[in-house]
Amino acid sequence: MLVIFSWAIIACDDDGGSKTRVSSTLEGAPLSVFAATDGDGRELWITDGTEEGTEQVRDINEGAGDGIPDELKNEFAYLNGKAYFQATNGSDGYELWVSDGTAVGTEMLDDFNTGSGDFNPYGFTLFNGRLYFAGTTSTGTELWKTDGTAAGTIKAPAAGEPTLLNPTGMAVYNGKLYFSAADSGDTDLWCIDRTGDASEIEVNSGGSGNPMHLTEMDDMLYFTAVTASYGRELWKTDGTQANTALVSDIDSDTTGSINDTLVVYNDKLYFAADDGESGNELWCSDGTEEGTRCAADINEGAGNSNPDEMIVFNGRLYFSATSAGQNRLYVFDSTTGTAGEIRMTYETYTAYSPMFLSVFNGNIYFRAEITALGNDLWVSDGTAEGTQLVEQINTTAEPSNSNPWNFTVMEDRLYFCADDGAHYFELWTSDGTSDGTSMVRDIYVGGVTDGSWPFGVD
Repeated sequence: MLVIFSWAIIACDDDGGSKTRVSSTLEGAPLSVFAATDGDGRELWITDGTEEGTEQVRDINEGAGDGIPDELKNEFAYLNGKAYFQATNGSDGYELWVSDGTAVGTEMLDDFNTGSGDFNPYGFTLFNGRLYFAGTTSTGTELWKTDGTAAGTIKAPAAGEPTLLNPTGMAVYNGKLYFSAADSGDTDLWCIDRTGDASEIEVNSGGSGNPMHLTEMDDMLYFTAVTASYGRELWKTDGTQANTALVSDIDSDTTGSINDTLVVYNDKLYFAADDGESGNELWCSDGTEEGTRCAADINEGAGNSNPDEMIVFNGRLYFSATSAGQNRLYVFDSTTGTAGEIRMTYETYTAYSPMFLSVFNGNIYFRAEITALGNDLWVSDGTAEGTQLVEQINTTAEPSNSNPWNFTVMEDRLYFCADDGAHYFELWTSDGTSDGTSMVRDIYVGGVTDGSWPFGVD
């Protein structure tokens, strides 16, 4: 069982949906490919988790140039046992490439934006046995699909359908692909079926709704959208115009209340929202106006707690939030309707700023910081007693930050990018113990101030 490492990792659900997270587990992914530099440009690498089994697949852009772009464009997806990503050979621009994990099996699918122009494929989503994505040619950035062959890589809408520009936020729901796209200047919610027929679901009549955060729950598709009357609020649809409606106007003025992702937990949506009175706090919704409410006012009054990093673990919702001036680890239990802080302590120190929460081996792993020591790798079983520092990776001085991030699970190990102060950012692994935490390989040998930046990080 192997996984794909990258800044943005595309994991495909059994129903053809997709999820994208910095911290991800991809069970069954066929390749453990990632982007890194050994000093001669960012290229495609592969690993089996050992030093000997970590090697460059191919120098796509020969010489010192980068073959694979920085993290803002760096995605890997897989289809039929192969990895798909964007790369450049230095002459054809950033095009769609494919790899089976070998040098001979790594190639440009085709030069879709001919010449030196960039095709820039991104937003890969599996639907109907094809990868759908946004690609750019002389006609703009449009919705494309591929079956893994050059001939089978075409624009997704059928002939005669509208030209849909700048598609983003793709999600599979009820046998169709939904996304945000622009037609005639306005950006709204669109869907496409298996035959390529496209339909618009208008949210903001006469303007752009800019739908985001598409999330399915209880046979409905939820999302946030903007209107002149409400600002950005929570909406829902069953795929028809007649049954597309605002769920709740949380902030009664026109500024809107929601600017972050939606998380499904115990048959409700959880998200951060600001009603204009209590600050940006933890909210929930069952899909009705009456059932949309503030779940926990952590920073009481008008102050913002800014809930973030939400994940569901062992029947409870974990997240970071700010109270008393510090960002801390919190847990919410829907059965009691209460939220509480999980204290993060080490010796006489208290940690703060939990980031990149990821589930591995029955625990939550994350980065947290102690002012006197720096930030490092932490673990929690959901209790204060079971929350502890795993390892001080960077001990060159105090404080020194190791900045672990981009957590990815492969079999029975946790992999991440970290800086030990001697090798700068390299690929690390942990089994959850101090003794079992180590660097996989020093890819950029001698790169004390400029490591390999695995996972495509720039």
